[in-house]
Amino acid sequence: MASDGSDGLEGKSHLSGIYRPPPDRTDRLRYTRLDKNEGFLSIPGACIEEMRALVTPDFLACYPRVFRLYDAIAEYTGFSPDNILATAGSDGAIRAVYDAFVEPGDDILNIQPNFAMYDVYTRLYRAHPVDVWYDPATLLLDTAAVADGITRRTRLIMLSNPNSPTGTEITLADMAALAEAAAAQGAGLVVDEAYFPYSPTTCTPLLGTFDNIIILRSFSKAFGLAGARAGYALAHPDIIEKMGKFRPMYEVNSFAVEYARILLQHAALVEESVREANRI
Repeated sequence: MASDGSDGLEGKSHLSGIYRPPPDRTDRLRYTRLDKNEGFLSIPGACIEEMRALVTPDFLACYPRVFRLYDAIAEYTGFSPDNILATAGSDGAIRAVYDAFVEPGDDILNIQPNFAMYDVYTRLYRAHPVDVWYDPATLLLDTAAVADGITRRTRLIMLSNPNSPTGTEITLADMAALAEAAAAQGAGLVVDEAYFPYSPTTCTPLLGTFDNIIILRSFSKAFGLAGARAGYALAHPDIIEKMGKFRPMYEVNSFAVEYARILLQHAALVEESVREANRI
């Protein structure tokens, strides 16, 4: 046992400069929650009963049947399971991207404001953060300037579309131009579509043209499953194969598999919730 007050095991030297807040101890169920954009979809009772009926001793004792989620996502998106990586929330997909593609010293273009974990992972993986900000006056992004700023040192461009908290979105044509500029420098374009389908704009039509685009999606927003921790990545099979090398033995737990699968089968309910949110 160490006698100097330390824990006896030194962490990586760069970790001391990275701050992570302690776990949130708020009993969030007791409040109207506006801070994390949790979906307000009221899951119909029939779906809840279908979910409850799954929870049997055998269900709990069995390892997750993750293929069922892959098949459901494939049917929903129209892509092959080879284009899909199921993850524990889109956060898990972000980490898989960094695991597979980021080396120490790489430049990561982070289009700000953005999800906080992009900056966290950039620093954890000893990459170099390069922040590019939306214009504060217009809340627009100069995509041509972003494209001009991509260099051979750039590994990834991290961009959320639509953006949170600005609510602005980038057109498919501008996304294609960014993907082309990134490909010319050997870089990847990571598009966080956590707020799909609140916005109909998606980069999925570009996946057949560009093999350097990675689309990340979550079941935490429109699908209302933040507590289940389910998400997925869409990309060229070669990219998915590389990211998949870092997946745990089972990508997501059984509850996430089945609850997400059930809601994908009732996608019309999600679309109704989206219409109501956009109306408000």
